[in-house]
Amino acid sequence: NKSFGTLGLLTSSAAASTYYPLTNPSGYITSAALTPYLTTSLALSTFQTISGMSAYATLASPALTGNPTAPTPATADNDTSIATTAFVKAQGYLTSAPVTSVAGRTGAVTLSTSDISGLGTLATVNDAPSDGSQYARKDGAWAVVSSPTQYITSVSSPLSVTSQNLSVDLSAYLTSSTAASTYYPLTGNPSGFITSSALSGYATESFVTSQGYITSSALTPYLTSATAASTYQTIAGMSDYLSKAGNLAGLASTSTARTNLGLGTAATFADTAFLKTANNLSDVTASTARTNLGLGTAAVEPATKLVPAGGTTGQVLAKSSATDWDDAWITIPSAPVTSVAGKTGAVSLVVADVSGAAPLASPALSGTPTAPTASAGTSTTQIATTAFVTAAIPAFATDAESRLGANNTKISSPYDVSLQIINPSALAWVTFNSLTSGAGANNPLYGSNVYEQDSPNAGVAGYATLYSNTQMSWVNGGSTNRLTFNKPVFISGKFMKAGGFAGDANNSFRSYVGQTDTGGNPNGGDPVSPAIGIKFIGGSSQKIKLMVHNGTTLTTVDGTTNILTDVVYEWMVFSDGAGNATLFVNGVQEATTALAPTGTSNTTYAVQAIGQTASAATRLIMVNRNIKVIVGN
Repeated sequence: NKSFGTLGLLTSSAAASTYYPLTNPSGYITSAALTPYLTTSLALSTFQTISGMSAYATLASPALTGNPTAPTPATADNDTSIATTAFVKAQGYLTSAPVTSVAGRTGAVTLSTSDISGLGTLATVNDAPSDGSQYARKDGAWAVVSSPTQYITSVSSPLSVTSQNLSVDLSAYLTSSTAASTYYPLTGNPSGFITSSALSGYATESFVTSQGYITSSALTPYLTSATAASTYQTIAGMSDYLSKAGNLAGLASTSTARTNLGLGTAATFADTAFLKTANNLSDVTASTARTNLGLGTAAVEPATKLVPAGGTTGQVLAKSSATDWDDAWITIPSAPVTSVAGKTGAVSLVVADVSGAAPLASPALSGTPTAPTASAGTSTTQIATTAFVTAAIPAFATDAESRLGANNTKISSPYDVSLQIINPSALAWVTFNSLTSGAGANNPLYGSNVYEQDSPNAGVAGYATLYSNTQMSWVNGGSTNRLTFNKPVFISGKFMKAGGFAGDANNSFRSYVGQTDTGGNPNGGDPVSPAIGIKFIGGSSQKIKLMVHNGTTLTTVDGTTNILTDVVYEWMVFSDGAGNATLFVNGVQEATTALAPTGTSNTTYAVQAIGQTASAATRLIMVNRNIKVIVGN
């Protein structure tokens, strides 16, 4: 169905409200005279309204929605920058309470099906037979689809299939009631309409436009003569007022002069330089009048000019508010805006049309966005700056602060907690067996749980070893002298190399847990089966080495600390049970290897030993706190 409007027909009332007769409408002007002025549509296409900015974020307390993003600051940042989730995670903080047990068990837990409540036996669905027939699942089994032609294999618009659901899109169609209320039937002549031939005496829209006329709606921004007469004073009506910088000689009467100038009826001195009582201003010279009235020396303008002062060539005067006589000089753009963000007409801008603007919903901020820092204890959707996060979460204590208890406002790292548990300063191996070989070799007790180990005299081969009793319990429920490295193992200790007895390349020190160099009582050499610990060579500028044996190969990895004499060093080696071992010296990670043992040492000792060859020119003397070993269950 088509409306009569689409057939080129207009009702008489529609024609009268849209077009003007061919004669010039009284009181109106042509469109050409409006060229210097800004129309409503051009204003809408050039400027954004306040309500149109609702999709943009303000700088002060923006209420962002969706998934706002921001650049992630450096990990050490501590200012008003926005703290992203990546920044918070980079601080190493726990995001939730740690798991304390699984299925009632702790340590390295291996789950079985019985540990998971409600877990039943899972059924396996096999593939359909591949014999060329079409199958479908029915009653838990594959059944042949006997009549495939009875099924719909494809659909066309307005039907569609989405996620196995059939849907109909009727958005392009009208209901009969909507059609009846919107369109006229093609048959008959609806009341109130006329044919195009009956409009022969009227002007068409194109003709009226070609004559330079415009519609009444386009004159909305302009004044009618009646409104102008009731709002503004005519030039002729200004005869009783002073023109710009003019003298007062042209005023009609003395009373008019006093009234207009606010002088009242008070008498003046009878002097020619002043106004006289009940006298007009004709006897006052122009310069005297301007001086007395504060008009300066500006040139007198004709009394017919009522244009306010100011403005430049080409500017026009426009009302700046609804108040009478409230006007201002404005400049009409020589090249008006033709489009905004590629759009014309009545433009409505969106965030994408404004370069560099951030939407309220999920803004992708760049650079270094900042936000106000919330007060401590705030728990809302307000943005958390890096300063807020840093103040809200305690800093990590240093290794020294953790070990010495020097700070009660910081938190300890997982390593420091582990170190406190196995700290040899707190608890060490109580009993060691002593074994020496070579003149001068000795293991004297230096103090509580502290031994001095002396290598043989210079030029003498031998060793000085301390080792644990093999009957200690390494594993709960297992052999008393067997250690399996498929679970976490910690070994730690302290040592000091005595001044004047730093040794040389022909003597060495090692401390470890595992099978010894002989498989039994140690003779000062390297382990020959699964073991973890440390080693270093005598002499100056030597480094502590991470030492591991995986049952096949002995591996040593240099740390970074140079061993000085008369300096105490605290060390720890951690094996994770999966073949990875790490060396820490004074709380700092220095070396790691993936060649650590995961097998079993059947004869296990905790060992501290010095070994020396006959080529040694300098003895090596060590002071050691007994080592401590912890094995995870």
